[in-house]
Amino acid sequence: MLEAIISVVGAAFIGCFGWLFINHSNLSARVAVLDQKDTDLNTLINSRFDEVDRRLGRIENAMNGALKGH
Repeated sequence: MLEAIISVVGAAFIGCFGWLFINHSNLSARVAVLDQKDTDLNTLINSRFDEVDRRLGRIENAMNGALKGH
């Protein structure tokens, strides 16, 4: 009876270890994808802010020119 319990617990332990090993590799791939998406999102946000800054600079220059003209 004790041998059967030890065998079942041992098999469950080995199964859990294998499952964790397989899921760890899947998890690493998912983390890599999320890191890439985070990098892409940061790049997109920075490019949008650069564009807004450029537009505000043009508007400011146009308004300063209009004020100097009067």
